[in-house]
Parts: sequence; C-alpha cells; structure tokens
Amino acid sequence: MTGTADEARVLDVPLDWTMPKLGKRIVPPGGSVETASGHDTVTTHDTADGDLAAAGVSLRRSAGTDATWTLTVGGASSEFPAEGRGVPAALRELLLGVRAGGALRSAGRTTAERTVHRVLSADGVEVGTITDVRSTDVRSGAARDGGSGAELAERRHVEVAGWDGPFLDTAVARLVRAGAVERRDVPPAPGQTVGDVVRAFLAEQRTAIVLADLGLRRGEDAIHPFRVAIRRVRSALRVVTIAEAEPRELLDTELQWLSALLGAVRDAQVLRDHLDETHAELARRESLDLAGTVDLLDGALRADEAAARAALTKAMTGRRYLALLRTLRQWTTNPAFTSVADAPRARLARYVRAGAKDLDRRLARAGDSPHRLHGARKAAKRVRYVVAFVDEAGGAAGKHAARIEKRARKLQARLGVHQDSVVAADFVARTAATARGQAAFGCGVVWAYEQERATAALRRAVDLAG
Repeated sequence: MTGTADEARVLDVPLDWTMPKLGKRIVPPGGSVETASGHDTVTTHDTADGDLAAAGVSLRRSAGTDATWTLTVGGASSEFPAEGRGVPAALRELLLGVRAGGALRSAGRTTAERTVHRVLSADGVEVGTITDVRSTDVRSGAARDGGSGAELAERRHVEVAGWDGPFLDTAVARLVRAGAVERRDVPPAPGQTVGDVVRAFLAEQRTAIVLADLGLRRGEDAIHPFRVAIRRVRSALRVVTIAEAEPRELLDTELQWLSALLGAVRDAQVLRDHLDETHAELARRESLDLAGTVDLLDGALRADEAAARAALTKAMTGRRYLALLRTLRQWTTNPAFTSVADAPRARLARYVRAGAKDLDRRLARAGDSPHRLHGARKAAKRVRYVVAFVDEAGGAAGKHAARIEKRARKLQARLGVHQDSVVAADFVARTAATARGQAAFGCGVVWAYEQERATAALRRAVDLAG
C-alpha cells in the first residue's frame, strides 16, 4: 500500500535504546516485517534572525545527485528542483515576506540514519511502519546568538505511522513499555505580566501576517486572515495602553497603510457578495430582470478588485512593506513598552472594561451619523479582539467579559450590515453614471433597496445600543 498514513506519532528514545521485538500484537496473523536501512543529509536554511523557524516554516535542501528543496508549512510540504547550490529564485520570491527581505543562508545540517520496519498483513498489504531514526545535527552559529562556530547534537526518535488505528495504538504502547516517550504538544505557560501576554500575542499575530503573505504569493485567498491579524495587533496596542506613544503611532500608521491596500481588495469581494444577495432578493420580490444591471456592477467590481490587487502586489515587494515586517518582528522581541507592562496580567481585565466604556461613549455620541456609527463598529471589533486574546492568555478578562463580547459582536454585525449597505449604495450611484436604459433603471432600484436596508439596519443597531 502506498500513500500517506492516516496518522503518525513520534516518540523520543535514548541513544543507547534497543528496539523491542515486534511480536504478534503488532504483526497481523500470518503477516511479516520487512526491514530496510538508509541515510540522508539535509541542510536547513533560514535568515540570521530565524524568521522562517519563528513562523513555523521549514526550508531544507537534500544532498545527492537528485537534490531537491522542500518547503514545509503547517505540515504540508512542497518540493522544488535544485538549481545550482543557491536557493532557487522562485523560493526566494515566495518567502520574501516570511524572511522580511533577509538573506537565506545555511542554518544547519542534519544527517539521519533510518531503519524502517514495514509491517505487512498476510496478503502483503502494508499495515504501518515503525522507523528508528538516529540523527546528528550540526547547527551553524547564528548571528543573533553572537556565535561564529557550530553546535553538534545527536538525538534519536521513533516514528510510527499506520493506516490502521489498532496498529498505531498497539505499536506506540509497546514502544512506551520499552522506554520510549511520546512527544506531545505542551502549550507555553501563560505570561505573568501584562507585557508578557501582549508580546506573546503580537508574536502570534506576526506569524499569522507572514503566513498570510506566503498564502497570497502562492495564489491563495488569504486577504481576510491577513486583515484580521493586522486588526488584532492594532486593537491590542490601542486598548492595552502599555506601549510608548510615538513608536506605537508609527507602527499603527504603517499597519493602517497596509490594511487599506488589503481592504481595497477585500471590500470589492465583500461588496460583490452583498450585491449578489441584493439582486437575488429584488428578483424574488419585484420579479425584475436585472441581468444588465448585474453585469454592469459585477464588471465594475472586478475591475476595481484587479486594480487593487495590482497595487497590493507591487507594495508587497517594496521597501516600505518589508520594513514594516521587520518592525513587527522588533515588537515581538524588544517591544517599546512602558513600565506599566510589568503589572501582573490580572490587570488586563481593566483594559477590557476600558474598551467597553469607550464603545459605550462612541455609541452615545453616534446618534444616526453613519461616520460615527462606523467608528463605533470599529470600537466593537477592538473590544471583541481584546476580550478574545485576554481570555486566551489565561482567563483574566473579568467576569463580565462574556457579556461585553456578546454585545460587541451583535453591534458589530448590525452596524456591519448598515455599513455594507451605505457602501453599496454609494458604489451603485457612482457606477450608474455610466449606465444606460434598463441597466440604469436597475441601478436606481438597487440603490433604493440599499438605502432601505441601511435605514433598517441603523434602526436595529440604535435599538441595541440604547
């Protein structure tokens, strides 16, 4: 049997460990075990600051005549042919954001000796594999460690993979009885200070940003997670007021610039979905033929999105963008925090309450002003993001956090419908200037419906705010 196993588990063992006999509990009746050995050498590449490792990205080059480059992201690997000794141009371009423009260099070499035990059923079908791996790591001295030499480390582990659940559990249990220790993901201990919590959160969001960057360069639709990560960074630093004012404002300005570029693409996508709903509802209610109007609006939106994508793509290769990624990295290692950051993390609950009060003040002043309501909607998003990350940091958001988050979520949803309808009505009005005949009439119908929808959403939001 070939392919990918349903599941794989890894166990660590001492260097002098002895593989136990694979008896009848592991090998099916009438089955057998085939054993083969081999070795391989791979060189890991990263920047001097370890940007790839920090993002959970691995780039390795195998040795030999059939050398290949393997890029691993989130457990999924892609292979690239080796072109000479350097990193291929396609990989350098793909990883531009992850490496924040830094040069890729050898970060270490691993030589592994593998003994693979293939467990077969009576009819020769592979049930699973048990692979004994003894490896030697030679890690290049990293600039960030102030080193210039190399570090040598030997280690040994066992990989168990199988297509059959009982085989996997039985094999792991047998190895554990023989002294192996299964690896398990252990979450890091929560930070003890406000600064610890915020810095860990910023590191998490920077990783989300560079992985979204990588996704976009691979042709994936990563605009939304990209924007969400940026919003979370801005929200955390605006609500949890522990950063020095000038560095925070400089970072916020750059994040706002990037968010606007991403937003231009995302807004066109959201507006298209919104107008699709409008067209379907009007066709149902009014029995109108809006085909000409749909084509006109859809064509204009696609043109807007294409122009926005071109602007974003250009920006993502520029110095300003790469400098922003390096600045974000600096905030995860040496953030510009004030002494307030040394307060115990329990104080985070105060910032949640302060964010909720800011939302209440904005709602009280908003009335039926679209501009002020949009500001209240953004404040609701900030509250939601801060409640979420404070809760994830150890449940210190306070006893009223769930109620605050629920109210903010409802307000955000209702104000979101209002904002989408206002934007849609404005877009339809601008596009209608080039319309003629039935398409122009259809634009008028759509515009009137969006105005009606915005008014209803505003009324519901004001009722909830009160």
